[in-house]
Amino acid sequence: EESGFTLLDDNVDHRNFLEILLLVSKFDPLLEAHLEDVVRKSKSRHDSVGNRKGRGDLVRFLSKTTVNKVIDAISTSLTKMMVEEIRGAAMFSVQIDTTQDINVQDQCSIVIRYVTDTVHERVIAIVNCTSTTGKGMSDLVCCVFEKLGIDVSKCIGNSTDGASYMQGQYNGFNAWLNTVSPGQIHVWCYVYVLNLVMSYVIKKVVEVVTLF
Repeated sequence: EESGFTLLDDNVDHRNFLEILLLVSKFDPLLEAHLEDVVRKSKSRHDSVGNRKGRGDLVRFLSKTTVNKVIDAISTSLTKMMVEEIRGAAMFSVQIDTTQDINVQDQCSIVIRYVTDTVHERVIAIVNCTSTTGKGMSDLVCCVFEKLGIDVSKCIGNSTDGASYMQGQYNGFNAWLNTVSPGQIHVWCYVYVLNLVMSYVIKKVVEVVTLF
């Protein structure tokens, strides 16, 4: 464990986690004040003659384990607040998409859009995706909803990319979602459509330019 009094020393490599904290502290006065307090107390203890106190007598709250616990607590609190709002709404729509992380593991982001006094669009979960079939994606979303206590029958629409396992008429995500929320409407994500259009236009422009 790194000594606290070295935290503000730019000549020391604090490694990724602490370096990120130091970067964030430049934009967060509370975190900056806490780090300065840790450095001051750690330096005072370090400079004390004959100080032989054991490790752990200075509580820093800067270990990755402690910070992860704090992040988990904040996540739980925010999720609870969002779920209560979603339950209060008469209906909602869901947006899903997957991407691979550094370990080449598919991660599925689940976004819920609903209306109270204003329109809300919330990331309700990011979960490991073990199946990219339409049924697998539908089961994944329904499982997340069930754990959070969200009534999937109130889902009136979904938005995805144009992949066959999303839009397939018989075995796509949309088709399977219809079995638990009949009548919900699928919308092809406009961002994906725009990307396809722009890619096509750029391709044609390049072809024309190469002719000259």
